[in-house]
Amino acid sequence: MSINGENPKDEIEKIEDKMSKIAQLFILPFYITNFIGIALARSLHYQFYCWYFYSILYLVFCTPFKKSVMFLLLGVIEYCWNVYPSTEFSSALLHACHVIIIYGVYRNMSS
Repeated sequence: MSINGENPKDEIEKIEDKMSKIAQLFILPFYITNFIGIALARSLHYQFYCWYFYSILYLVFCTPFKKSVMFLLLGVIEYCWNVYPSTEFSSALLHACHVIIIYGVYRNMSS
């Protein structure tokens, strides 16, 4: 037993939960600002994909969407980047995915 009468494992879980929330509050602003910058860029180059690939995964899972929609977004983004040369359709689809992710993160954070 600890000083305040709680189980030490429960205390550790509470601390881990607080650290997880702190880490999310720390990393989310960096990822979302980078993502918005890419979403609003005048032109996208293939180097950008490796630049924000890992943040997309985190941001998609910060949305309130169902898992199937999350994986669909990731798959569509992958498709858009693998179309060479890019077409108007693939570019519009990529921008639509970016807007959906930004909206999902906003909706999740505002609730």
